[in-house]
Amino acid sequence: MSACQRTEPDSRRLGSDGPDGNAAGAVPYGSLYTKSNLDAALESGNPLSLVPVTDPDGHGTYVAGVAGGTPDASAGFLGAAPEADFAVVKLKPAKQNLKDFYLVSSNAPVFEEDDLLSAMHFLNETAAAEGKPLVLCLALGTNQGSHSGTLPVSLTLARYGNTPGVIPVCATGNEGNAAHHYYGSVSETYTPKNVEFLVSEGNRGFTLELWGQAPQLFSVGFRSPGGETIPRIPVSLNQEQRITFVLERTVIYVNYEVVQATTGSQLILIRMLDPTPGIWTLQVYRAFPSPPDFHIWLPITGFSTSDVTFLEPDPYTTLTTPSATVPVLSPSTYQAANNSFSPESGRGFTRLGEIKPDFAAPGVSVTGPGPAGSYVSFSGSSASAAITSGAAALFLQWGIQRTPARYFTAQEVKNYLIRGADRTDTITYPSREWGYGRLQLYQSFTSLMTN
Repeated sequence: MSACQRTEPDSRRLGSDGPDGNAAGAVPYGSLYTKSNLDAALESGNPLSLVPVTDPDGHGTYVAGVAGGTPDASAGFLGAAPEADFAVVKLKPAKQNLKDFYLVSSNAPVFEEDDLLSAMHFLNETAAAEGKPLVLCLALGTNQGSHSGTLPVSLTLARYGNTPGVIPVCATGNEGNAAHHYYGSVSETYTPKNVEFLVSEGNRGFTLELWGQAPQLFSVGFRSPGGETIPRIPVSLNQEQRITFVLERTVIYVNYEVVQATTGSQLILIRMLDPTPGIWTLQVYRAFPSPPDFHIWLPITGFSTSDVTFLEPDPYTTLTTPSATVPVLSPSTYQAANNSFSPESGRGFTRLGEIKPDFAAPGVSVTGPGPAGSYVSFSGSSASAAITSGAAALFLQWGIQRTPARYFTAQEVKNYLIRGADRTDTITYPSREWGYGRLQLYQSFTSLMTN
């Protein structure tokens, strides 16, 4: 979900013939531009005077083009579903107070959960009004959340995914080798597990999220790079605790959420302001013998002013939220040129052990539209999500053109794609990297044939 900017005169498949842009009541906030608005803008000498929307980083343009771009023989380009229609939402930036609270870099593209929910609702209503099936392509993600598909966006995606004719597709992120995930266990009740992480120079602050399962109750302490120790901080319900140091300027806020509302899991949210550069130690204590294991996530790449990494990271369970949602399609990333797995790709499984990713899709050096009529090569989970979205759209098209028409749910489409996926004898499936294999849409159709 992002803006699209393409100044060539081709809006055949953007928007609909509904209300004109800025129509009162058409959208709860923001502006609505339809096909007629886009046609008029492209025919004018100054398109931005009629549709004042740009895509500065080119991400939305690229994703939409890879998913369903118009063929361009001169550039050797073809989108995955070139006859698909588009409805595109550009999310507004998150409010500054939220970015300040979560200590997000001012340059990071950050959005709010409420806006994402509103965007999905708008797209679903638009598709229903058009009488067409819908593929929701979410080429975004975060390390915040439970990584188990149980937070509000995930629950909403699950509801859409169980609706015939609506297929959510989520990018799984590029956090596989980013050293932003830690998995460990506390072996003794009175002896903490020491988790070391490195804070680089110039970091103004960041957050950590520690997640554990009931009935366990975790608590934490700290040791600074200068050797100053904060002993075990008692669990306090519904109260944020402020921690200061004698020899460090760092201020730490610890919030114990013993039972997180939508998951039932324990969440410890830690915010570190003005952290001293160097190696910090988070000391994790347990209250009961079982379950002793926990996960910690640092912000995704680009969210901090400078990077923070674990010294002993775990590359697994690095799928970004909300791709851990079970009913949605969640592809990991591989290089189609040599069938090698991308080391940056998010990896499974979910925090609670559900099978994700579902399969792997091409996402390395994928060509897509860039600014001013150009084409660019990009690598990452956005590319694999776009290709998967195109594949899902083609499968939906096949279903509705049958007699009688079939409107598949996301789970049905996922299982058809899994059945047709390429698999090798050297890998055990389902795999944390590959899911059930490499996406191969044609084989999904041939698998339906009988001998």
